[in-house]
Amino acid sequence: MTDKIPAAYLLAFAVVAAVNDCPEGVPGGSLYAALMTKGCSLSQFQQLMGALTNTGLLHKAGELYTATDKGRAFAGVKVAA
Repeated sequence: MTDKIPAAYLLAFAVVAAVNDCPEGVPGGSLYAALMTKGCSLSQFQQLMGALTNTGLLHKAGELYTATDKGRAFAGVKVAA
């Protein structure tokens, strides 16, 4: 039997990795627009982003999201020294 990675984990990984690619931050509207094309509702987006910020994987300032060191570690990307 093979282990399956839950879809929510993969989605969280993808969002954190994508946000990490833009060190100046990513506007929430841009993230929502990208996820909306894949069927994500506003409520689902708000729940996802709330979970990612509440767990410390992302930081939100105004409407900009940035990856935290914890988020970069979660996504397996290099943490700035």
